[in-house]
Amino acid sequence: MATKKSTPKASAPTSVPIPSTPNLSEVTGQLHAAILIAAPKIVKENIVKAEEGSYLHAKFLFEFAGLQAILPEPTDAEEESLARMLLRELENGGPDQAPS
Repeated sequence: MATKKSTPKASAPTSVPIPSTPNLSEVTGQLHAAILIAAPKIVKENIVKAEEGSYLHAKFLFEFAGLQAILPEPTDAEEESLARMLLRELENGGPDQAPS
């Protein structure tokens, strides 16, 4: 006669304590402190990489320092000429037609 093997019974799930929700201002303060402490080393390492020729590191540093190229704002004359062109097209009933 074959003996039946007993299967282990599943144990009841144990309750895992749910951690409390962290205070956002505390976490943010800790992150700021950690970043401020690490910032000098991070900047120095970025400079080393930029000097080695890394475009992304150089771009980051220039943007971080506010040295990126800033395109000039369009002048009033350019905006007026566009407005005049659009007004002329409206008065003429559409865009100028090229001779065929």
